[in-house]
Amino acid sequence: MHYIASAWDEVSADTIANSFKHCGFKRSDASPASEAVMLEEAEAEFGNLQLPVTFADYVGADDDVAVCNAVSLEEVMDTMCPDDKISDEEEVDDDAEVCAPNPSYADVLQSVDNIRRFACARDDVGDLLSDVAALERKLMRRGWAK
Repeated sequence: MHYIASAWDEVSADTIANSFKHCGFKRSDASPASEAVMLEEAEAEFGNLQLPVTFADYVGADDDVAVCNAVSLEEVMDTMCPDDKISDEEEVDDDAEVCAPNPSYADVLQSVDNIRRFACARDDVGDLLSDVAALERKLMRRGWAK
C-alpha cells in the first residue's frame, strides 16, 4: 500500500490533466456569472425540499471540521524519544563516550520502515507518511552499496 501511495505522489498535476483530456473531458467554459446563476437555481430547488435548514447551512455544515492534525518533526521525535534529563552525577565526560558505529544502508531502510509502522499505528501524524515515502524514494534512488 505504501508503494502505491509513493507512486501516486510522483504523479504530476499535468499528467492527470492530460489523462482527463485524453478521455474526452474538457475544461468548462462556464463564467463566474453563469456559476452564480447555477447556484441560485440550486438554492431554489433546495428551498422546494422544505427542510429545517437553509442551503448555506447545509452546504457549510462541515466547514469548521478539522480533517487532519499537523504534527511537526519535533513532536514526532518527542514521542519517540522522551527527553530524559541527566543529573550532574550521571553526566558522562565527552572523551569517555563511545561513538556508535555508522548504520548500514539496510539499517537505515529498516529505520524508515519503523517510522512508517509508527505512523500507520497513529491517527494524528499529519503528512508523516508522505514524508517517509519521499525519504525512502531518495534512499532508493541513491542506493548506497556499503
